[in-house]
Amino acid sequence: MSLLEEHTFCMMTAAAVLHVSRRKRRHRYWTHAIIRNHQTYGTYYHLVRELELNDEEFRIYFRLSRRQFVDVLSVL
Repeated sequence: MSLLEEHTFCMMTAAAVLHVSRRKRRHRYWTHAIIRNHQTYGTYYHLVRELELNDEEFRIYFRLSRRQFVDVLSVL
């Protein structure tokens, strides 16, 4: 095997190993309990009631104040 072929073989092997190791990596992300439980709570009725308990969480989730949210709902 020539030096060029050996180098090419080593590079391809290294690339394959990196590909496999990256594919196995699991990413963990923090998600709010409301998001994790939306299947249990339901998307609207329970979720909104839960968020209404905390003004700041409501604003962060919907990116609207409660008054703006009610205004948007009244239009719909």
